[in-house]
Amino acid sequence: MSKGKCKGKLLKGVLIGFISLLSFFTIASAAVAPDVTKLLTITNVTFPGDIVSPASGYIYVTDSVNGYVRTYNSRGVLINSIKLNFKPAAIALSPSGYLYIAGKNRIDLYSGSAFVASYKNVVSSPSSMVFLNGKLYVADGYFIKVFDSNMNKLFEFGGYAGSDNEQRDGKFNGLDDIAVDYNNSQLYVLDRGAIGTEGSYGATYVWRVQVFDGNGNFIRSFSNYGFDQEGKIGSASSIAVDKDSRVYVADNVQNIIAVYDSYGSYLKTIYSLTDPVYNPVDIFFNNDRLYVASNMAKSIYVFGIDLYAVLRVEPSSLEFTSQGGNTLSGIMNVFNDGKGALNFIASSSAAWLSLSPSNGLVTAGSSISINITIDPSGLSPGTYNGTIEITFNGGSETIPVTLNVVAPPVLTVSPSSFDLVKKKGAPADPLIVNITLSNDLSGSMTWSAISDSPWLRITPGTGSSNSTISANILVDTNLEPGRYTGHIT
Repeated sequence: MSKGKCKGKLLKGVLIGFISLLSFFTIASAAVAPDVTKLLTITNVTFPGDIVSPASGYIYVTDSVNGYVRTYNSRGVLINSIKLNFKPAAIALSPSGYLYIAGKNRIDLYSGSAFVASYKNVVSSPSSMVFLNGKLYVADGYFIKVFDSNMNKLFEFGGYAGSDNEQRDGKFNGLDDIAVDYNNSQLYVLDRGAIGTEGSYGATYVWRVQVFDGNGNFIRSFSNYGFDQEGKIGSASSIAVDKDSRVYVADNVQNIIAVYDSYGSYLKTIYSLTDPVYNPVDIFFNNDRLYVASNMAKSIYVFGIDLYAVLRVEPSSLEFTSQGGNTLSGIMNVFNDGKGALNFIASSSAAWLSLSPSNGLVTAGSSISINITIDPSGLSPGTYNGTIEITFNGGSETIPVTLNVVAPPVLTVSPSSFDLVKKKGAPADPLIVNITLSNDLSGSMTWSAISDSPWLRITPGTGSSNSTISANILVDTNLEPGRYTGHIT
């Protein structure tokens, strides 16, 4: 069954009763069954269809009903939506980070959310796309068409497998999905070209996985068709291949995902009675994670596979305030809540923000501290925004950093000068002067006043910041007649 056309299906048959919360069935095989842990559920996803996730951990998913491609961060927060004027059927991310979006008779190219180009009539009815060795492979009808990154067609392979109940390797019936085994540079293609052999499904075309090299040469195929039996898949909707060349096949009717080795030997079934993956229409593997688009549940599920890493950063945001150009420091803690080692690289977007260490390894269940240094020298008063980007073998995390540079404290004296005329020996009536030291963020600064003349005094001669002191200025009138000038500093 083609992806995006499965949302109306219901659970078929009764699943084996001893399946538990996450039931994993295993048999002897050269490959080892994966350890599977549910990490995240993203809900309220409108009509999720094709799904991909690059090394950044961002999750891209199509909405073929309303014409969107939506982007979520690794924590499941919606960060971007691209509105299209067509219904997207498939998406792929190039090694250089460009987003390819395929629809009827077209493939559009985006850089982030910015439109770059549209290639019309290079495909007809695409259902899946992947990149392998810099080439774009597009499932289109009964063929897989191969393009370079500029959408120049290089070649195609496949063709119609026929309808005479003969199984033809290298040809396709109902071409549904493509996945990549990067270990061996091979393509795994899901179609309906195998011949069913069970019960009423005998002599009927059912799902199979065919394996090809990058040049389109057929290598092998396998199928394990059936309902309500361990290791059997009845309605295969999508496939994924992990870094150990294990093959995941989603069943959008039985609401399960079966795992096989690269030759089709059964390893495990992923299923939960209490939290089933309803109607999984597309699956994708990267970052030691299996990403699942569940159309009926309007959800995206993320499963950790084997020794995955999970990044947690505390605090999740940072703010500093600087006055006087002094260097500031802080601490950020990087935690690994996963089961495998976490390798990270930390980088700063601002020249005034530096990190040490900028890379490292965090074992499962442990943490490491990153020292943060803020150098505001040369910055004018104002607010500055930067980010700390932490990438790891599972995605990335962005930490916002705010720096407030404040003007230095201000000392004001009012009035700032006096001109007095006194008779010799007259009473020395004090003059009042208001002294204010303001805008001291520390609240610890003080001021002091000193006269340069013995006949001129001020009291009090000291005061604290962020307050106004009314000081008395006294003059000695027992001087010989004349003009005298003094200063209080």
